[in-house]
Amino acid sequence: MDNAALSGRLAVKAIIKAEEEGLEATRIYGNLMRKAVNRLEVNMKKKVERFSSDTELEKNLSLINMLKGWLYMLIANQINRILPPEKLIFLPP
Repeated sequence: MDNAALSGRLAVKAIIKAEEEGLEATRIYGNLMRKAVNRLEVNMKKKVERFSSDTELEKNLSLINMLKGWLYMLIANQINRILPPEKLIFLPP
């Protein structure tokens, strides 16, 4: 599930919850999206640090690091199949 699909799913959940409880859907949606946005921001910071220079990029393109990344993606994809959409593992690690 990509970020747009997750956002749409959470928007629908927020609308349903707002109708049931008589609250504002935008406030509920904001609360639901907060965790996903925080995870994306943390991943972005990690990516900036990881590729901060050409030498760092070159190190990350080594065979061992590529295999580690492949293994992480493989495991994350398998775990994401059983997790609910709100708890998906976002890449990069």
